[in-house]
Amino acid sequence: MSWPSVPFSALTFGDGLDLILLILGVIAGIGASAVTFRIPPKELFWATAAGFMGWEVMYCLEFYDINTLTATTLGALATSLCSEFMARDRRVPASIYVVPGILPLVPGRAIYNAMFSIINGQHDLSKSGAMQAILGAGGIAIGLLIGTAIARGVVHPQHRLRAAIEREQHRHLHSQQQLVSEQHQAAHKKAQTEREAKAQGQERAGQNTHRGLHSGQRHSSRTGSPPASAASDRASAKEKTPEASAHKRHAQITAKRSRYQSRAARYEKRRRR
Repeated sequence: MSWPSVPFSALTFGDGLDLILLILGVIAGIGASAVTFRIPPKELFWATAAGFMGWEVMYCLEFYDINTLTATTLGALATSLCSEFMARDRRVPASIYVVPGILPLVPGRAIYNAMFSIINGQHDLSKSGAMQAILGAGGIAIGLLIGTAIARGVVHPQHRLRAAIEREQHRHLHSQQQLVSEQHQAAHKKAQTEREAKAQGQERAGQNTHRGLHSGQRHSSRTGSPPASAASDRASAKEKTPEASAHKRHAQITAKRSRYQSRAARYEKRRRR
């Protein structure tokens, strides 16, 4: 009793056209699966290449009558290794290449034959087909695990070293930025302190000048004899017109203000020294 479908070994390397059609069908299937899973367009070629590599390994092993478990395991191992190394090189997740790449390895034909045999009452063939399906699924799982372990054991230390170097560079850059920020804050604080000290010095100079004027007025009120300059000013004010006296008072105030300003400037200059 034979399978109700075309056996896998019917397509040999001598059938050139059939082999080309089979290869094109596998490539189209992997590409369609990648598009279905929304793989980025720039990764479609690499995902198809990883899947085709695994299918080619499995096909060649089954062509030389290697059992299903070994052929599927080695095919999944090839797909997993290609996916892991390409993922490291292109800095993308390995699942982008693994998921569409293992679909050609799925024992869909064995599952179909097993279900067909169960429906037709051919229990012996159904058991054989179910066993092949289980072995194929187990081979895929084992191959993916081994490939992932090998790739991470070989590439992961280098990847960790690269990540550590990048983290150290980022930490150094962050420390430099923080140092520059602290320097800017210190300079701003220093400038603000200098402005406040300058304002306080000017205020103190004005207060000292104001106190000197008040002390002179108190002294003149106690003695009862105004200064000679004040007496002469009053005499001249009586003799002159009001406009002339107002102009003179304005000139005196301006002269006093300039003296106060020069005194404050000298005080600030001494304080800075």
